[in-house]
Amino acid sequence: MCTTYFVHELSDDDIENLSVAWHRVTVGQSSEVEKDARRLAVSICSIDRVRRLASNPLLLTILFLVRRGVGQMPRRRSVLYGKAVEVLLMTWNVEGHSPVDPDEALPQLGFVAYAMMTEGKQSISESELRNLLRKARSEMPDLLMHARLSVSEMIAKIEERSSLLTLAGHDVRDGTLQAIYEFKHLTFQEYLCARAVAEGWLPAKLAELPTIELIKPYLAELSWHEVVVLTAALSGRNASTVMAELISSVSKIPAPSESAAESWNRYSSATLPYIENIAGCLADDVPVTPLLLEKALSLIVHTSEHGNLALDIIGSRYELSLREYVAGAVKSSGYIDQAMSVFVNLNGAKFAGEPVASLLSSCVVLLQGAEEDELLQGLALLVFVCLHRGSALEALVPVPVGYSTRSQLRRPAELAASLLYSGKLGVSGRVLALWAIGWSGQNIRSVRVNNKLQQWLLRSWMERDGDYEEQIPWALMSTPLTGKWGFEALGVEPAVLNSFLNARLESSEREEFRRIRCAVFLCSFYLELPWSREELTEAIKSDVVLSYARQRVEVEFIVRLLKACGESRDNINRINSRTYPRPRLGA
Repeated sequence: MCTTYFVHELSDDDIENLSVAWHRVTVGQSSEVEKDARRLAVSICSIDRVRRLASNPLLLTILFLVRRGVGQMPRRRSVLYGKAVEVLLMTWNVEGHSPVDPDEALPQLGFVAYAMMTEGKQSISESELRNLLRKARSEMPDLLMHARLSVSEMIAKIEERSSLLTLAGHDVRDGTLQAIYEFKHLTFQEYLCARAVAEGWLPAKLAELPTIELIKPYLAELSWHEVVVLTAALSGRNASTVMAELISSVSKIPAPSESAAESWNRYSSATLPYIENIAGCLADDVPVTPLLLEKALSLIVHTSEHGNLALDIIGSRYELSLREYVAGAVKSSGYIDQAMSVFVNLNGAKFAGEPVASLLSSCVVLLQGAEEDELLQGLALLVFVCLHRGSALEALVPVPVGYSTRSQLRRPAELAASLLYSGKLGVSGRVLALWAIGWSGQNIRSVRVNNKLQQWLLRSWMERDGDYEEQIPWALMSTPLTGKWGFEALGVEPAVLNSFLNARLESSEREEFRRIRCAVFLCSFYLELPWSREELTEAIKSDVVLSYARQRVEVEFIVRLLKACGESRDNINRINSRTYPRPRLGA
C-alpha cells in the first residue's frame, strides 16, 4: 500500500530562513551575506509570479542558483523561467548524471507541453507521453532525426536528471495501471508551451501558422494567461501582432449602456482576461509601437476595475510612460476615477518596503512645493497612507513598513486643508485634497485651519451645487468639531443658508445620502440653522435616515456630534446600540 505525502508550501518566513541558510552554506557566513540573502527573499516574495515558484523548496533553490549564475534575479519572467529550465537541464543533480542536451530535450518537452495545454491537462499517462514524444520526432525531423536518446531514455533522463518532468504517481488509464507524469511546476509547462509556439515546436501543419493564429483561440482563457504573455515575450518584434489582437478583442466587447453595477460587472469579467494579458506583456517588456502602447495604457488604467494591473508595469521599460500617462489623465479629471486611484497607488508604491515615516516626510515636502505636479504627488501620498492605515488598499498594492499615527498625519492633513481654502489647487488637486481630508480631517488640530477649511467647504458646496456632491459632505463630516464660526464669517445671509441646508436635507432622504445629512448637521452645529443647539440633539437622535447608519465614519460622526452638543456619555451609549453600532465613549 502506498502513502502519498505532500510538502507544505513555504511561507514568507520559510523563504527568508531558507535563503539565509542556503547562502551561509554556499557563499559564506558574513553579516553582509546574510543581509543580501534577506534582501533576495524580500525581492522574491514581492513579485507574485516568482513567489508562486518559491513556495516549493526545490524550485526556490533553483531561483537561488539562477540569481547566483546571472548575478541578479531576472525581472522578466521569460528570462527567469528560461534560466530556471537551463539550471534543471544542465547543472541540477550533476552527481552521477551527465547534462541533458537542451537542443534535443527542449523541442520535445515543448511539443508535449503544447499538447497538454491545448487539452487542458496538467498530468499525462506514460503511454500518452511516449506517443507524443514519438510524434514530436516524426513531426520535427529537421530537429530530432538524429536524437541520441530513445524515447524511454529521454523520459528516464529528464525525470532522474533534471526533475523537470516528474513521475507523480500511478493511475488506471485505458484499463491498465500506468505511471503518471507531470511537469515539476505548472509554470514550466506554460513556459515550454510558449517556447513551442514561438519556436514552431509543433505539428508541421500548425508550425506553418502565424503565432497569433495559434494562441488567438485562448486569449480569453485565464488558464492561458502565462502562455499568451510568454509567447509575446519570446516572439521579439512579432509581439506587436499579439498586443494588437488583444486590444482589438477588448474593443469588440460592447460597454454597458446603463450604469447598473451588474452590467458593469459582466463587462469587467469579459474584458479581464484580455487586459491581464496586455498588462502582463508590458510588464515583461514586450516590444510595442507607441500607438499600441498608448491604447494599452488607456485600457489598463481606465477600464472598470482593472486599474491596479498597472502596478505590474512598475520596474519595466514602460514604467515612465505609465506614470506620465496617468499623471496626464489625473490633471484632466474632475472626480475620483480609476486613473486617480492608479495615480495614488503608483505614488505610494515608490515607498514599498520603506518606513512609513519616509513616505510622510516626502508627503510634507511635496505639499509645500510650488509646482502642480509636486502638490498632486503630495496629496496622492496622503491619500495612500490614509488608505494603508485604514486597511483599504487592495491586497497586491505594495506598501511601506508600519502604519501612520494620528500625530504623524496632523501636519500633512493641515497642509492639504490650507491648500484647499487658499485656492492654490486646480480641479484635480481639489478632488485629491477632498479625498485626503475625508480620510484624515479628524487629525487637524489647528482650530484656525479647521474653521477656515469648514467655511471654504460650505461655500464651495453652495457655489457648485452638485459638483463634489459626495466628497464635500464627506470632508465636512470628517473635520473636528472645534472652534466657532457663524454666517457672518461666510458673508452669506441666514435666509440663504437656511434655504440651502433645508434643500440638502430634502434631497438626501434616501439611505445612500447619509453623509449629506451628516454634513448638514455639522453646519447646523456652527450656524444654529435650521436648528438651535438644543433642537439639534433631538434632530440627530430622531433622524430616520441616520438610524440606518452602519459605516464607521458615519457612526463615529454621530457620536462626536452628540458629545459636542453636550449629550451625556451614558445617554450616548444608550442610544439604540442596535441601530448605531458605535464604540462606547471612554473617560
